[in-house]
Amino acid sequence: MIAPYTDDATSLQSLINNIFPNLQILPQNSEIMVNYAILTPKNQYVNTINGTLINKFLGNTTPTMVSIKL
Repeated sequence: MIAPYTDDATSLQSLINNIFPNLQILPQNSEIMVNYAILTPKNQYVNTINGTLINKFLGNTTPTMVSIKL
């Protein structure tokens, strides 16, 4: 898929809408949710995308700490 660039906010919104067309119902079915992904080369973009997606979910969020051993 190729998403045309207009500006950061609009392009990110367009990308999210194309990858997650039914975002409001996806969190209710985690089996479907794990089949979607947005890949990015830098962590700063991951944080921006995650923040945008989390703000779209209905309800309250609970922060979770994760530790990964390398």
